[in-house]
Amino acid sequence: GRRAWCIALTCPWHGADVFEPVVPVMFSYQAIPVLVVDDEDLALTIAGKLLKRLGFAAIDTAHNGAVARDMVRKTRYGLVVCDWSMPEMSGLDLLKEIRSEERFERLPFLITSIDGSLERIKVSAFLLKPFDERKLRAKVEEVLGQVPADAFP
Repeated sequence: GRRAWCIALTCPWHGADVFEPVVPVMFSYQAIPVLVVDDEDLALTIAGKLLKRLGFAAIDTAHNGAVARDMVRKTRYGLVVCDWSMPEMSGLDLLKEIRSEERFERLPFLITSIDGSLERIKVSAFLLKPFDERKLRAKVEEVLGQVPADAFP
């Protein structure tokens, strides 16, 4: 799970035309804590394994939105991957509660569901189940691309 960025360095005494080496800077997902929320154990396991393959190291799980809400308030997550339909508190209800607090307005929130007809409501992205590593990677990159570079120290 790395994205390569390039920085052009210019030699100050010869100008840009003479010296422009490009140095790749690697961005790793390893430092971004993730919360995966789903009421099904198998879905939590699969999402966790796929996220690890993408390079995420700190992955927490919750079985419903109520538990996830409490976890989000205690831990600074860089990404939430949440199922839409769950008992006790749905993914939509969790999203609404999180977005109602100013400090979480920009928290990347990826909704997963087996129902592709659901509309987005202040969600960062939507991912149709079942999904594979390629689809998850594309959505994670889409969601984390919406976060300012200084969001992760």
